[in-house]
Amino acid sequence: MGDDDAKAKNDSVALAVTIDPLVQNPARWVIQFYWVLPSASLALYLLPYSRYSYGGKPPGIELGFYPVFFITGLLLKSLLWRKLPEMFRRLVQLGTLRADSLTGILGRFQRRLDHPLGNSVGIVFGLAIVVFYFKALPAWASLRLWPIGFCLIHLSIVSIDVLISYTIGVAIWKLAVTAQEIRGLAEEKCLELHPFHPDRCQGLSPVGSLTLAMSQIMAVFGFFFLAFIIQERWLSAAPSGIYRMYEPWFLLGFAVTIVASVLAFVWPLLLIHRVMQEEADRARKQLDELALRISQAEQSLIGGNFELGDAEMKQEEAKIAMLKRFHESHDHVATWPIDTPTYYKFLSAQIPLWLGVVTSVWNLLDKARAHPNNPVTH
Repeated sequence: MGDDDAKAKNDSVALAVTIDPLVQNPARWVIQFYWVLPSASLALYLLPYSRYSYGGKPPGIELGFYPVFFITGLLLKSLLWRKLPEMFRRLVQLGTLRADSLTGILGRFQRRLDHPLGNSVGIVFGLAIVVFYFKALPAWASLRLWPIGFCLIHLSIVSIDVLISYTIGVAIWKLAVTAQEIRGLAEEKCLELHPFHPDRCQGLSPVGSLTLAMSQIMAVFGFFFLAFIIQERWLSAAPSGIYRMYEPWFLLGFAVTIVASVLAFVWPLLLIHRVMQEEADRARKQLDELALRISQAEQSLIGGNFELGDAEMKQEEAKIAMLKRFHESHDHVATWPIDTPTYYKFLSAQIPLWLGVVTSVWNLLDKARAHPNNPVTH
């Protein structure tokens, strides 16, 4: 590589880390300081139980939302400000993304990230929480009858939840744009694939790592819903009243998040898979030609090429052995940008979630058959 090429590559690497997913967006500080709003909401939520001797203990379901907010905020911050620029930087360093096309890619990507529609999605999510509190939860319909202290506390909690929901909506827009941009790398032929790259992903392992991070964010919500479904439907003699109130939303949320966690991982990679498949087909033809050369060289030795001396014969044998090792080690050409660690990390999250789906359905059917009013049992 010449000095000019090296400089261009270094400039591109520096450019890759300038992408800013949340330029001048209210959600920026919510994600950057992801622990502030959930901590404030938790303190306000616990206040009636400590100061006003509010009866009983805080419901576990309500408290369970807060770890989800903390973990999701941490993962979102890492993805948007570290892993996303890191993907572009590593693709350039690995020689998979052409440095001369990076400026146009990042410019278009930044415009899509900053599109006003992202704010609109966030506003819809915020309004949905308002509707949920005042329409779907009966207790909130009588808010005006509550003591003024409780009203202020709960209205503050709702305001925080609305802002968090707005941020989640904006984040979903950013993730969707990122997924589309990954697909665009294949559509616009910006990639220079290397079928025999050491990462066993044709040089695209950073892409699989990023989609895994997107999938893990969805999986966090899936584990949250599954944990309470197991607690209330498996381990308890009867579901609690607050769970019954939330159950339709929990079941819907569990179904949506588990499907979303799979789609977030797989859907952005489908077009890249097709391009990798085409490159793998070309690589296999090269491997077939190499296999033919090895066969011809062996046949020449077996046929008795007596013009070669012992030293030359051993040299030919060593050459053939080296070519065989190369052919065997490169016989499988990857067609997905997913390396082994990424693959197992994805499975480690998905297997428990899908087992939860199967066993939950089975448990519900089993309880239905055992119910005394069920005609099947009589």
